[in-house]
Amino acid sequence: MAKLVLSRGGTLLHEIPLVKGATTIGRNNDNDIPLDDQSASGHHAQVVKEDDQYIVEDLRSTNGTLVNAAKIERRSLGNNDVIAIGKHELRFVGDEVQPAAQIADFEKTVFIGMPTKAPAAPAAPTPPPQRPQAPAPTIAVASPTPAPSTGEGMMVKVLMGVVAVLAAAVVAYLYLKMRH
Repeated sequence: MAKLVLSRGGTLLHEIPLVKGATTIGRNNDNDIPLDDQSASGHHAQVVKEDDQYIVEDLRSTNGTLVNAAKIERRSLGNNDVIAIGKHELRFVGDEVQPAAQIADFEKTVFIGMPTKAPAAPAAPTPPPQRPQAPAPTIAVASPTPAPSTGEGMMVKVLMGVVAVLAAAVVAYLYLKMRH
């Protein structure tokens, strides 16, 4: 279950499980999380659950609400994000169990650059002959040293392949991260 861990000056004050649809935070005693802090507004902010995520909203407070040191009006919360209101900090601790949809996405991992054995495709008709094309342009990197020996040249090719695979993995990760 998701919760907020309330602290002030590095001292743990309270852990609040997020069991309601909306949890209010502020100086007034009618808030779910009342703060004894003159820099907090009466009804300063709230954390709401929308679908499977938690959102923090500033309730037009006088001094603003910060998440990870950035002033916000409304922002989704990730595990260990820190909400700062006045001298208080509320660390968001997300649900421990991953939703089944996220687990299913990881099972669909595509390996880039790995040879796979695909079933033989039916023979395609032979295309008509084409005019000869100019060779593809190449990119040359100037080097103050002579060309590497065969062993060194192979190492450079391997490293360039690793860099290409890592770049593709980062792009795939960012794509999946944006979908959630």
